[in-house]
Amino acid sequence: MAISNLRAMREYNLVPFWNAEAQREERWKKWLTILDYGWGWYQEYKAQETFLEALRPLLDRRFIIVRNYTWPEIEYPFPIILLGPPGVYLLYVTPLSGEFRIQENRLLSLGKGKPQEVKPRLVQRTKLLGAVLQKFIAENLGLEVPVETRLVFTAPDVYVDAVNAEVRPLLLDGVKGFAEGLLKARERLPRPHMRRIVELFLEGTAQGEKRDTRQAREQRTAILASAEAQMRSGKHEPVAVTDTAAKAPTRRRTAGPARIAGLTLKQWLILAALLALNIILILVFVFLVAFSG
Repeated sequence: MAISNLRAMREYNLVPFWNAEAQREERWKKWLTILDYGWGWYQEYKAQETFLEALRPLLDRRFIIVRNYTWPEIEYPFPIILLGPPGVYLLYVTPLSGEFRIQENRLLSLGKGKPQEVKPRLVQRTKLLGAVLQKFIAENLGLEVPVETRLVFTAPDVYVDAVNAEVRPLLLDGVKGFAEGLLKARERLPRPHMRRIVELFLEGTAQGEKRDTRQAREQRTAILASAEAQMRSGKHEPVAVTDTAAKAPTRRRTAGPARIAGLTLKQWLILAALLALNIILILVFVFLVAFSG
């Protein structure tokens, strides 16, 4: 699952369609994943690679990347989790192009006329993922590890400024400075702690499938509810290790989409539509051949 170069930054891509042993994408699984998360998510996934191409040569094996770790309770994967001696970073990557401003917890488009808020709300999404990640580590490992967040822009012509930004922007031309800062920063996350965090993400994975239990689902639901409440209140509360997961409210996607033979209902409907289209094309072809004969 990790890059084999002993000097390189280690990397784990947990996206469902990545075959770690063969180091390649599985096309069928890729389209199923796109159907699940949407085309916009896939554009962000491709933007991750653009960002990592710039970052990989700058960091060494003391740093670890975990990409596309998924929770069924959240409708999009954690894009990039970067772990290293300075700590833990949640990096949300977007291919958005244009002129923008991050003002407090909003991303505004600075096109013609009055600035307009961009949707989906990527600043709030990045904050939420960072808060969830911090609570997840605390609940499972008992480690009070702050999680820093960045909203990463990969388009070459993008412009972003920040006014009291709750999530800092990172552009491609700033990746080198970002990496140099990481290399010079003092150690806040010892290697044994880093290893435990990585194992938390990889735990129970076998051939790309995660073992899931009712207790794990309840814990995730409680963590997510707590992080959302914290964001609504606007307070930066300390992370508390609790055992009250079973009391958390139920979300719409608590158990993930219902699946039949491994596929969601949406995927089955799309496959049925494609099959019907193929049948129609075949019938039209047979009719044309018969008519021309």
